[in-house]
Amino acid sequence: MKKLITVKEFAELNNTSVQNIYQKIKREKLNVITQKDETGRAIKYIEIDEPGEEKEDNPIPEEDINKTEEPKEDSGIEQNIIAFLQKQLEEKDRQLAEKDKQIEKIQQLLDQEQHLHARDNLLLEEYKGKEVEKEEVVKNDEPIGYKEPEEEPKGFWKKIGYWLTH
Repeated sequence: MKKLITVKEFAELNNTSVQNIYQKIKREKLNVITQKDETGRAIKYIEIDEPGEEKEDNPIPEEDINKTEEPKEDSGIEQNIIAFLQKQLEEKDRQLAEKDKQIEKIQQLLDQEQHLHARDNLLLEEYKGKEVEKEEVVKNDEPIGYKEPEEEPKGFWKKIGYWLTH
């Protein structure tokens, strides 16, 4: 007597994946019964012999269950896709090489800028050192008869008188 079990149950009984069972169903054109459950989902069932009865023949032999499908010959469309993808890869490789050159040039410019900045800092320190020495010389060598300017008077009338006399 035949018994209906789901594809999932059948896969568990044969220690394989559900995907392998579906592949075998497509290749072998096995007899599968599709019924809808109470929720409206389609469930596929496979007929098997009841346990204890002698099996006429297993619809899926053990060696075929674990066998994966071998790749087919590439069709013309697949060849076109592969050629297109190879061209894209070549273009990306070219772009990457160009970007590498740009990065190298930018790195050289950055190194040059850092070198110039360091040189500017040295010159600035050297200039500041000379300026400090110059100020010391000027303070020590004030000309004779040099007078510090007087402070202007703070009141309004005093300022006018100071301006008129000077």
